[in-house]
Amino acid sequence: MRSSISNSDRPVLTAAQSWAIVRPFLVWLVVLSLGLVILAEVAFRLAGVDYPTLGQADMDRGWAGRPEAHGIIRDENKAGVEISINSDGLRDVEHSLDKPAGTFRVAVLGNSYTEAFPVPLEQAYWNVTGKNLGNCLPAGKEKVEMINFGVGGYGTAQELITLRTQVWKYKPDMVLLGFLTSHDVWYNHRPLSQQALAPYFVLKNGKLELDDSFKSNIKSQKVKGIQLAVQDRLRALGAVTHARGDVKQWIFTTMQELKASKDSGEKVSLLPTDFVYVEPKDEKWVEGWKVTEALLKQMHDEVKAAGVPFVVATLSNAIQVHPDAQARQAFMQQLGVQTLFYPDERVSAMGAKEGFPVVQIAQQLAERATRENVHWHGFPGAMGKGHWNESGNRAAGEAIAAGVCQALKP
Repeated sequence: MRSSISNSDRPVLTAAQSWAIVRPFLVWLVVLSLGLVILAEVAFRLAGVDYPTLGQADMDRGWAGRPEAHGIIRDENKAGVEISINSDGLRDVEHSLDKPAGTFRVAVLGNSYTEAFPVPLEQAYWNVTGKNLGNCLPAGKEKVEMINFGVGGYGTAQELITLRTQVWKYKPDMVLLGFLTSHDVWYNHRPLSQQALAPYFVLKNGKLELDDSFKSNIKSQKVKGIQLAVQDRLRALGAVTHARGDVKQWIFTTMQELKASKDSGEKVSLLPTDFVYVEPKDEKWVEGWKVTEALLKQMHDEVKAAGVPFVVATLSNAIQVHPDAQARQAFMQQLGVQTLFYPDERVSAMGAKEGFPVVQIAQQLAERATRENVHWHGFPGAMGKGHWNESGNRAAGEAIAAGVCQALKP
């Protein structure tokens, strides 16, 4: 039965009356939300939990270190490592542009292994290398000064841009490139890594051309600066941002594993980056290697033109130097290869052709790891995975120093 009261006869609330009803609920919602934020903030501070923002957007390289940033990182090394970014955006101490007399200054380029967040600064491999170069310095040089330009996630393209935009003002006496074979080739070709915020170089008619289309994806620097300023003061917000990044990384890794399984036709635990150990037949990897070698040649040409030595050190990947030889053999069988040093040998052959020294350390670290039964990669709870630990940085730094000394001989 229809109501005898029409819509026009129903009482209509005014805006003021509607607001009077809704306002108490909104007030309680705001109070409750603020209370939860305050409780979370207090809890994070009492627990000593912090997720500092150490990077920022960069219009030349996509991202870079955030000047004067500071915080404790526990992503891999759960003991926590105190990280400071200097005034020039480097994970390093301050360095003057004017080089002290008698100083042999080395500019070190690289990615997260060179940035070395999982260990204290003095334990980073390049610092170990610097401490072991004292006996092979050129005449007139009495001490070594290492300057770290490494940034996590960089490929050779961003390292070349770093050389052009950041390095030369320090007037280095040598440029050392830490080349991570497991990722650098992959990072250097957009169809492989597909990083939205990274610059790439492409080969056109045999020449490198910069693809800087990433710039359209970088948010307003002013807006981003405000966000970082707030995040620095609210650990709860930093935790949310960090958790969101972890979820994105998990999704990315899972999708890459699924893609590797699809490509291989069977369920495997391989990642696309693992195929760097295989002589490339896939068009993407073929082109990735071509671009990488062109970038290395270009970097060498520019360093040579500046009149200083250019040395490449091929770093180690966890599986290459796993202390269990059977684990390495099983991985090789899964890939269908006879060696895990194909990328190291390829870079070395390229260096011999172009005239710059390449220091290979993975094979000697593998032999030493098996002999001493030691993991160079990983930390308690995840040994044999990820970045170098203190022992790995020390062993790598010593091995690189020996190679650099050989390269510096007249």
